[in-house]
Amino acid sequence: MAFGEVIWQFDFLDFHKNQKVLLQPVGVFYTVGVSLTNAHVILHGSQVSTYFNCPPPSLEEYFHGTAEEAWVAREQGYQVDFTGVIPGVMVEMEDLEVGEEMD
Repeated sequence: MAFGEVIWQFDFLDFHKNQKVLLQPVGVFYTVGVSLTNAHVILHGSQVSTYFNCPPPSLEEYFHGTAEEAWVAREQGYQVDFTGVIPGVMVEMEDLEVGEEMD
């Protein structure tokens, strides 16, 4: 994923006058733009993946991760939910009680 491609796909993200940092969720807009651009590359391919003969993951794997990845992450002590690993959250599973919320 190239930053220029995200801007090319979603012109709205490059229009600085429309990005009101304290009034709009600008980070969410860009995150969604990156996710949708990656989905576009998964569906339509890219020159890089073709050149290196490296097929992209399926949409399901990209958006949800695989069950195997979730189990491996859980065994390594990461907090896991049905969509896979929660990015940036490292919690030792034995430190949590059933029904207890994380800080």
